[in-house]
Amino acid sequence: EISRLTFSGIAIYEKAFWDLVESGPGDIKPYWMAALRHGHQIGVVNYSQDAAWHDFGTPQGLWEASRFYMNLTGEYSYGYAPPVSEAKPMVCNEAKMENLPEGLRNTLIYEVPESPIFERMRDQIIGWDFRWDVMG
Repeated sequence: EISRLTFSGIAIYEKAFWDLVESGPGDIKPYWMAALRHGHQIGVVNYSQDAAWHDFGTPQGLWEASRFYMNLTGEYSYGYAPPVSEAKPMVCNEAKMENLPEGLRNTLIYEVPESPIFERMRDQIIGWDFRWDVMG
């Protein structure tokens, strides 16, 4: 049964480990065995229950991860100055655009877009040539 197990996750290796690995594609398990023979330790930490995992493979997943981070940090307005009345605009201005209109909500701006950003835009991820609708 142990031969049916596989690794699926993120691996962190010390530089010395890479001295044992040949370049090119291949199975990592023989190199793990070589590392053990050379006195290196291999450990596994299961964070699947205690961590927040997000799938960035969809616009909605990217938005949910960004919203999670804003809630975690308590910073709901990166590079955007919302009106005082709005406590959590959930706006991330990664493009560092100036003079954004007031009233933006649930908006992530990753690149300066080719078309203008209008007041009261909501629930979008914006890039140079795209605008993805997301559920706020």
